[in-house]
Amino acid sequence: MVNNRGRTTPERAFASALWRRSLRYLTYRGYKSRYGETLPGQPDIVFPRKRVVVFVDGCFWHGCRECGKHLGLTGQTWKDKIETNKARDLRVTAQLRNAGWMVFRIPEHDISKKSVLPDTVDRVVPLIRAASKDESSRPIRDFVLRSKPTDSGSMTAVSLFSGAGLSDMGYALAGFQFVIQVEKNELRASIGATNFPSSRWLVDDVQGNASRVEAAYRKSTSRNLDLLLATPPCQGMSSANPSRGKRQTPQADAQEQKNRLMLEVIPVADLLQPRVIVAENVRQVLTVRVEYGGKKERLIDHLQEKLPNYELYHHTLNVADYGIPQVRNRALVVAVRKDEPCLKRMVSDGLRPWPSPTHAEHPADGQHAWISVQDWMTAMRYEPLDAVSSETARGDDPLHFVPVYESDRYGQVSQIPTYSGRSAFENDTCVSCGHWPVKAGSILCACGSVMRNRPYVERDGQPALIKGFHSSYRRMRPDRPACTVTTNSSHVGSDFKIHPWENRVLSILECADLQTVPRFYDWAQARENRRLYLIRNLVGEAFPTYFTYLHGLVLADLLSGSILRPDGE
Repeated sequence: MVNNRGRTTPERAFASALWRRSLRYLTYRGYKSRYGETLPGQPDIVFPRKRVVVFVDGCFWHGCRECGKHLGLTGQTWKDKIETNKARDLRVTAQLRNAGWMVFRIPEHDISKKSVLPDTVDRVVPLIRAASKDESSRPIRDFVLRSKPTDSGSMTAVSLFSGAGLSDMGYALAGFQFVIQVEKNELRASIGATNFPSSRWLVDDVQGNASRVEAAYRKSTSRNLDLLLATPPCQGMSSANPSRGKRQTPQADAQEQKNRLMLEVIPVADLLQPRVIVAENVRQVLTVRVEYGGKKERLIDHLQEKLPNYELYHHTLNVADYGIPQVRNRALVVAVRKDEPCLKRMVSDGLRPWPSPTHAEHPADGQHAWISVQDWMTAMRYEPLDAVSSETARGDDPLHFVPVYESDRYGQVSQIPTYSGRSAFENDTCVSCGHWPVKAGSILCACGSVMRNRPYVERDGQPALIKGFHSSYRRMRPDRPACTVTTNSSHVGSDFKIHPWENRVLSILECADLQTVPRFYDWAQARENRRLYLIRNLVGEAFPTYFTYLHGLVLADLLSGSILRPDGE
């Protein structure tokens, strides 16, 4: 290190490759000279306008777990030196990200050989080019970080299958006051009641209890009902359900009963006659067929048949099209009572009772590009975590923590190249002998050692690769919105659940933010009952709060008559 007073050979090779790709950068010293300020850690490459820095980390000095070049050290002084370097790397990375910089750490082994340098450059260059100061995520970020409102809404609402009210909260922030919310799980209802103190929570099953809902509503208010909201469970139609589509099995019969839950709006609507009905579920709800009166028909058709006094609209949407940094495709059903004054104008002008998209995968006509998970996480400035130990796996926020992995599992995750979107099944360096590449689909290296950095299990005393989908044990792609946040967001073997550049899954806090749940939401009931995993379930089940807020604004305009006013008046 005393003799290393300039740039290392791998660093020069990588920097030259970036220059040949027309990426113009500054060194740390060049940045200090031009801008008159220092950057933590003295990054090797700086892109000031894009707010991107690159560190080329020597595998020995930075304690690379994949290469293990430091593992042969015997002196405690050297071991302490390496651990100090690793701790400093985490601290510097956090400081830079908190200051709004995007941080790339390139291990020496990814660029030191001519055979691997081009792949690393191909992976990193598009991410650097895509980095920008686009502020299109600011409205969503401001929504998540907003303060809790003090005023209640002026329009009435009833919610069925409320969970803990995460989806309801968006409509409440848009001006709807919830009078009755129904949830059969007592703890979920208790969490919801903390956040909706003026609402009455019925801890009961929605099925067969329409008269109880009506009685509770009539007792609470004499006003007519403006909005009836239903967000029933979707396990019967979800792509995560392994028995979806199977017939004539006990599981299929049970799932069909869940498929019918949306129809529970019918008896409640008959009794309360809401001005608007909103139901949300997975996309399959628009095509699934259920049995009713001895015949099978599409659920959506049966809903229209049993609600003759309503004009029914339905639509499939992706919340990423509204600036939410997550791909989540859902079906939205909206029924408007036929005596509503706005309906004539809606029909004549072809208007639809939901917000227009503001973002797109391929934007046009003034739309913004989708918000990528990399842009979102950089903007939110999360404290870095690492699943290697209990100390590094937990942040200051009580919801910002992740599971700790044992040695093999951590190796599987940590050896997936950062920012690559690749899977642990593609790890191709033998951890025992260093051979590269080991044949894809093999559990054994040519040296006879088990490829423990690939997902495997022991079967009859023999190791075998786990049979997973192409999306399992895989990092999220940093240049796209996050994958759909699900109830099993802590499972590394689920679809695209590994952090784009850190060695872990997402924390509860990050999942809640991706679902745009406002930070003011009170989770004390779950925390006091030591049911933090319930928060993951509730977050994964919800329709993103920011979308329900946007939708609530549209419905409020519709019901208040604003939609009838000519443009500009």
